[in-house]
Amino acid sequence: MSGHNPVIPANAATHSASLDTRTQPLHAVENAAALVLPYAACLYAIIRSIKAFGTYSHDDHMYIPAASLFPHLALYREIPFVQTPLSIFIYALLKLLVGPAYLYLAAKLASVLLVLGVTAISAKTAYRLFPRPYVPWTAATLILLNAHIFANMSEAANYALPLFLSSSSLLPVICTSPNRKGRPGER
Repeated sequence: MSGHNPVIPANAATHSASLDTRTQPLHAVENAAALVLPYAACLYAIIRSIKAFGTYSHDDHMYIPAASLFPHLALYREIPFVQTPLSIFIYALLKLLVGPAYLYLAAKLASVLLVLGVTAISAKTAYRLFPRPYVPWTAATLILLNAHIFANMSEAANYALPLFLSSSSLLPVICTSPNRKGRPGER
């Protein structure tokens, strides 16, 4: 044997260098996505939030006035609701805090904040479970683009609160799963 190691090829250094040059464009795309996606997701959320205050839905007529019936316990006794809306509890609390004059605005703001909370929980879950830096922003962008989730932002309906509460069930996963560095519970 002439000192040649059969396990490590003679051209290992050049082979490794060629692999690095082939993956450089991929890293450039990942870095660009990690820079652009946060701004795009935030800008889109701001635009959709502003647009939410310019719309008026039939659900606004059904759930916001029900908050006025809640304190007198007339909600289910005198008016037949075919479903049990959870959001009425929030709207009744908002009516106590801001008064009846600003209840519509407060209810719209609550819907916007609940949907943005769903987006934040989804992005944080993706951040904890996946190693790439652009994955949480991709998850946030996909959530924001999802018509079924984001449509709840534009109306003061009953769906934003249950959606937020069900997304909050991911919080134990977020808190107990190992993060990208493999250490559980670390932020």
